[in-house]
Amino acid sequence: MLGLALLCGAVTAAAWSGGDWSDATLLVGLSVTLGVLALGIIVSGIRGKQSGAVGGFAFLAAVALVFLGLFPTGTAFFPVGVPVWKVSTDADSSPPGYAVLAGRATFDLTALNSVGPAERTIDVWMGVGVTELILPSDRSVQVETNALIGGIDYVGDAAAAERGGLFFHDSHTFTDDDTRTVTRIRVWTALGQVTVIAPAPLESS
Repeated sequence: MLGLALLCGAVTAAAWSGGDWSDATLLVGLSVTLGVLALGIIVSGIRGKQSGAVGGFAFLAAVALVFLGLFPTGTAFFPVGVPVWKVSTDADSSPPGYAVLAGRATFDLTALNSVGPAERTIDVWMGVGVTELILPSDRSVQVETNALIGGIDYVGDAAAAERGGLFFHDSHTFTDDDTRTVTRIRVWTALGQVTVIAPAPLESS
């Protein structure tokens, strides 16, 4: 059954790709493999046998499928801890997103001050923990927060008070210069807090 599942997944992926490998091809191949493994588990149950290794491989295939479906290729992943990331000015060489299972993640976005007028979206996935964003001082940044249970705390911006709750959503734009070229930070949290260190407003001379 394992051999049949791998064969079906590989043949389907090869036929789907047409010679051009992509994330979609891998997802299709894994989906077919998982479907065949699921069929094998059902047949084993009907025959009164345990799934054995087929169940283990099916679980791994399901985890891989969920991971690839949620996170784009190149996502920086940190399981548990206190990672500190400096977001690069080069969008092409930077990860499309960052994922942390549990911990306190800090994102230094101050380097974006030197970036020219170009739109950019950065996704941050946090399972359980705190996400800290250090924003640039002279670039429009939109912070969007989505959490099952959580909240957001703005530091240095009097116009935005701390808030939170169940199925929480919040969006706030900093250093808005009435242009459409903004950097968008989207934070997805299962359970946790987002702390935004906003730039201090410039005093008029």
